[in-house]
Amino acid sequence: MYSRYFLCLIQMILSLTLFACQPIISNDYAELLINDFNTAHYTVTELGSIASPYFNVDGRQIQVSGENVQIFEFNNAISAWIARLQISPDGYSINQQDIQWLSTPHFYDAGRYIVLYNGDNFDLISIIENRLSSQFAGGVSYPDI
Repeated sequence: MYSRYFLCLIQMILSLTLFACQPIISNDYAELLINDFNTAHYTVTELGSIASPYFNVDGRQIQVSGENVQIFEFNNAISAWIARLQISPDGYSINQQDIQWLSTPHFYDAGRYIVLYNGDNFDLISIIENRLSSQFAGGVSYPDI
């Protein structure tokens, strides 16, 4: 009986170790996204640091042709993953606190980063998804027809 618990414990430790030891993303996603936006001929303005009432880290805010993008860098992937768990699937609640966004929220993550874009610019969303991946929380935006 104890051997079963021991095996479960070992499996859990290995899983966490593998998750925590995933390669640290050496890329600065803020810089990579800025480069991607510039390449797509968007005007990018650096707005500086932003304090987040939802996360335990400050974010970096950029404005992309009038649209705000916030990038939060955590100490490690586990910290980002824990923060990610606090975001509701629709993106309208963080830490069980309801949020009234001005436009559709879109949350993305990569390693120790969480990126938030509030808006409905499908081309901008496509650039972010090409760099990171599909959103893990938030609303749906459709391309202009």
